[in-house]
Amino acid sequence: MTIDKLSKAVKDIRENLLKMTQQELAKEMNTQQNMVSRFEKGSKGTIQFFIDFTNLLKKKGYNHHMILVDPFDIEYMIKDNANSKEYLKNSISYMQENINEDLNKIKERIDLL
Repeated sequence: MTIDKLSKAVKDIRENLLKMTQQELAKEMNTQQNMVSRFEKGSKGTIQFFIDFTNLLKKKGYNHHMILVDPFDIEYMIKDNANSKEYLKNSISYMQENINEDLNKIKERIDLL
């Protein structure tokens, strides 16, 4: 995930999921509209803004952690969404395969000792 992709994801979530203007989001987050704009432009946004944004998503019941998935898909943000669940299942399967491959490599190297 790059800052450019993250900025676009924040804007996509604000416009299409939260259905808010920058001003409305800023008010809900107790910040200034220019802070929202800066983050969405990918220039001078702050980590604190991002933390506050994800906390707002969590408070509203969205899968806030899914904002970091690359490639981003707004459907992953919705709880109980089949796409989100399928992505997580696939991610876990992929991790398990990699772990098993790594363990096999370790066993092979131990056997060489």
